[in-house]
Amino acid sequence: KNMKDRRRGRILFVSSMSGAMPGCPSVAVYAATKSFEKSLASSLGRELERFGVGVTCLLPGAVKDTSFASTSAVEDAACFHFPGYAKTPELVAAEGIKGLMLGYPEVYPGWENRLFVKMGLPMLPSR
Repeated sequence: KNMKDRRRGRILFVSSMSGAMPGCPSVAVYAATKSFEKSLASSLGRELERFGVGVTCLLPGAVKDTSFASTSAVEDAACFHFPGYAKTPELVAAEGIKGLMLGYPEVYPGWENRLFVKMGLPMLPSR
């Protein structure tokens, strides 16, 4: 049986802080796909909650020890150089699983990301 028929289950989408921002120069296609994931997770979450299926969207910022910065040509971005900002893959995964199990619709690993989403993001222009 699928989760909907069993009336229980959890789905975790892995998006990005880029998907929460109004525009990300040099990574437009990446940011657009991550924004779509965020929207899809939100829509599915609302659609499936009456069936007992939880949907969480994990939106990490910079993650240490990955090749993302170099393969995306964003290694000069401030988020990779600000001390303590980039999180370990283990911390990102742990916060994602914790939020999934607690039923959070969105998880932003690290206090810096949560602060930015609450206070900084609303002040950014749409372009």
